[in-house]
Amino acid sequence: SAQVDAVTGQIYSYTMMQRMGPEMEQEKPAEEKAGKLVTRKQAEKLAMDTVIALVPDATEQFRLANVIEVDDARTFLFQRYLNGIPVKEDTAQVQVLNNGTINEFYTRIAATPEQLPADVKPAISYEEAKALYLEEFKLILAYSRYGGYGMNGGQVIPAGVNLAYMPTRDENSIYGNYEALDANTGEWKLLYGDTSSATKAEPTDILGHVAEAALRNMTQHGVLLADEQGRVFPDRVITRGDWFNYLARAINPNMDLYYSGDGDDKLYADVTPDSPYYKAVRALIDQRWLAGADPEQNLNPQEEMTREELAVLLVRILRYEKLAGFYTLPSDLPNIADASAITSKGAVSLSLKLGLLPSIEGRFMPARKVTVAEASQVLERLAKLQGKTDTFMSGNRLY
Repeated sequence: SAQVDAVTGQIYSYTMMQRMGPEMEQEKPAEEKAGKLVTRKQAEKLAMDTVIALVPDATEQFRLANVIEVDDARTFLFQRYLNGIPVKEDTAQVQVLNNGTINEFYTRIAATPEQLPADVKPAISYEEAKALYLEEFKLILAYSRYGGYGMNGGQVIPAGVNLAYMPTRDENSIYGNYEALDANTGEWKLLYGDTSSATKAEPTDILGHVAEAALRNMTQHGVLLADEQGRVFPDRVITRGDWFNYLARAINPNMDLYYSGDGDDKLYADVTPDSPYYKAVRALIDQRWLAGADPEQNLNPQEEMTREELAVLLVRILRYEKLAGFYTLPSDLPNIADASAITSKGAVSLSLKLGLLPSIEGRFMPARKVTVAEASQVLERLAKLQGKTDTFMSGNRLY
């Protein structure tokens, strides 16, 4: 198999696989099958010649970084450099069998010279960067799972959970040490899946709002996305689809970058792969926070969401649907003046009891539309419920 650029003809990768059973070819003696073995130096030259032949500017930009040896082959790993500076993630590798056959070739070259900074001198010196790193990071003692692999010298690292000192900026961080210090701005950036600065920027239209704290919290955690002016429009009525997106980003703030789903089929009649809610709905189905996909039914993500609809969805997240079925009478909603107007009395009752959707001046107002601010408050309350309910929420954390 091979991958070739259709315009330039450059070969990006190829793999040669041979499977032939004894019934298709007479078994050969072991020494004849092995053939003449190449030395490591000969194999290295073959690998270098392959990279030079197939990768543009390889002689100037690629250096041999590592060699992995197994019983019947050697894999040569090359690192890309520009101006003497390594280009992280840009690599090439060649596998040479012991008989001299090039069995596998692979490149990953993401950055073109035009994309890289012209100025190779960083604004922050090495000494300044080191001081910032030592100031921000600390070593914490933690249980870490690693191992289950072998080293080049034949040493085997057993798999298991061990005590380890790990560099981290925050002992509660879920990102570990996957952060880099921008050499020009001095800002810390996530290496993988960082959300835009606009996402985490201070909102410009929430000062003095009754839900200011929750709105700021949801913005900082990437659940709410501010526009270019930093506005989140706290009093805007949300749709069902908005809520799905909020909830999915509460599970994984980088959902838009990482989550690809299990296929490209439509989930509901009105939620197709090109829908802005597709990834979120797929994630919530996988969490069992929404019912299973049904391409024949509509999910109505464009409809504005009411407080009663939100109560029903909250009960499903908490796995309390059966319990909610026991509360069917107006008397199950004491001190709620508009109890008779509520259809899903069990869901509303549990949402009230758990403090997720408090009453408003003695009324629940089931038909009242949910705003961005109220959704933020509900998500914050839901996060604080973790570990306090009888059933586990499927997500590891809400934000």
